Amino acid sequence: MSKATPEAQLRRWFEEVWNARRLELADELLAPGAILHEASLAGEALVGAEAFRAHARALLEAIPDLHFEVEQVVADGAAAAGRMVVTGRLTGRGLGVEPTGQEFRITGMAMGRYRDGRCVEGWNSFDLLGLFHQLEALKRPKLPFADE
Repeated sequence: MSKATPEAQLRRWFEEVWNARRLELADELLAPGAILHEASLAGEALVGAEAFRAHARALLEAIPDLHFEVEQVVADGAAAAGRMVVTGRLTGRGLGVEPTGQEFRITGMAMGRYRDGRCVEGWNSFDLLGLFHQLEALKRPKLPFADE
């Protein structure tokens, strides 16, 4: 098994699996039965590499240029958490909204727990409200205290 640190494993997940589109690496980087909490857009957990790949293919169909820029990673024992910026342009279907060609930029965080060189459990939290607002799929309410 890999001797990579949890920080290196988290960075590799986003750089190689997502940004380099090497979805087949999910078999190597995820433990069998790994649970990815809040991974789907519906907020449900994905279990295992094949469920992850199906989710990733749908997301990449909608946003072919999807990119994760990991800005910071902190680690504690067998866990690592990363703060990132996500960018792309909605040109396909797969998010439940019509493709607008609109670019977006959101922030998010991901955390993984690792054992024997593989992720056994992961959590995601991305600004989906901001995403759908930027994609013109919803309108934010006017707040009395918000700056114009």
